[in-house]
Amino acid sequence: MSSSTVTPADVPITMSVQDSPPAGVAILSFQIQITSASLQPSNATSPAVTLLAKPTDVELEHLQSEPALLGSLNVPAGTYSSVTVAFTSPRMVIFNSTAAPITVGTTVCAAKAPCNLTPALASATTTVNTVPFPITLTANSPLGLLVHFDVNSSVSSDLLTITPTIDLKELVPSATGVIHQEHLTGTITSITSPNFTLQLGLGAPTPVASTLPPTFLIKTISNTIYCSLDNLISQPCTSNNFSFLAVGQTVNVVVNVMSDGSLLATQVSLFEPPNAPAFEGTVISVVPPNQFKMALMGGQWGTGAAPSTNAAVGVLVTVTVAQSAVFETDTEGFTIPAGLTFNGISDMIPGQNVEVQPSAVSAGPVANTLSLVTTRVRLDETQVTAKVVSTNTGVTPPTFLLGNGSLPPLFPATSSILVQTILPPTPTQFQNVSGVSGLSPNDTVSVGGLLFNTSGTPTLEAEKVLKRVQCSAVATGPTTISSCVLPPQ
Repeated sequence: MSSSTVTPADVPITMSVQDSPPAGVAILSFQIQITSASLQPSNATSPAVTLLAKPTDVELEHLQSEPALLGSLNVPAGTYSSVTVAFTSPRMVIFNSTAAPITVGTTVCAAKAPCNLTPALASATTTVNTVPFPITLTANSPLGLLVHFDVNSSVSSDLLTITPTIDLKELVPSATGVIHQEHLTGTITSITSPNFTLQLGLGAPTPVASTLPPTFLIKTISNTIYCSLDNLISQPCTSNNFSFLAVGQTVNVVVNVMSDGSLLATQVSLFEPPNAPAFEGTVISVVPPNQFKMALMGGQWGTGAAPSTNAAVGVLVTVTVAQSAVFETDTEGFTIPAGLTFNGISDMIPGQNVEVQPSAVSAGPVANTLSLVTTRVRLDETQVTAKVVSTNTGVTPPTFLLGNGSLPPLFPATSSILVQTILPPTPTQFQNVSGVSGLSPNDTVSVGGLLFNTSGTPTLEAEKVLKRVQCSAVATGPTTISSCVLPPQ
């Protein structure tokens, strides 16, 4: 939804959502539909102000270290005492890392395989009335609201019920008018230079119009950067190339959320040409010399390549890498340090997120499995949440270690991951902490970046680092009251 015209009594406001996973549970995908979100004025006689144009599906596991945009609009100035968010239709894909089947409710999850679950909602509505409330919005004073969905507090220990727990954080504009930065993936539905309209999400075999994700108006300027598929290997991305865009393209867009609620693209990257299939997934295991298994997380199905099963998300895919296959890395503009490579099967490890260009897609040997051959493997951003073991600010760039048994079960219990930060001009973005020097052992952090199979300890080149806050929830009938301890602003 694009921002509407601002009147003197209106305040531009944006709303985003973010995720936190439960410790010790390998949740590969967590989807939930947000049916409504509204601000409640302090004056109880005033009507609530809606923040969401239509129900929106969000995939939370990929939002551990960054938000997803839900809305950008103008609301009346005034004082607000709380926000209420309503949810429905939770869906999860977990990974059973054990050597034997496990039973979750009535679902039997095979060993060493992904498994689809549909947990029940214990509470469909969540209200936040603690910090930062009360919020007073004055005319022409823009604001961003970052809604963090705390999966750790929301998912029951038996994975059967969801009690949504959220916290809310105010985001005020910087001196340049930027509230914050987000990554959007979607399909271009219309173009009116210098702007285009983006419908969020990747393709689906049978989209239903009533459940299609929202559209957003994306603005571009003269120094917006455009990246084709060739840029990943040998060519620089270019500016002043709006003609690069076409209706029907699936693109990754880095946007600045501006103080007036508008979305300004800093970089637009082509995901795949229209109708060209591409599958995204999380690597589960590597089988040298030319195979790996991944849990299918989504994709652009293209022509004739859609999975034949209705349970597309969470399907176990056996990928055979063609001898001529190309290995690529989606760097999103930063330079990969020497020694970090993704050139073949030997550079692959469980936990990486990858995109493959499928051909010869066929049903696997058992239900809910697929087999395919790929001519390209692209390394994409991995999200990891774990505890800090140690920090090292005496090196350039600073690093810190994740582990002590807190890594997701895709990684061995005894393993660790070295997180390496990125220096300017595209430095690591930190949230809720100023930098590596602000981290301490046992802090829980979510890190988003490229995961490399380096000798001894894998290295994660961090684009984003989020220090987690503590949340609690109290259920009161169909509503949950959420409270979180946020760091000082």
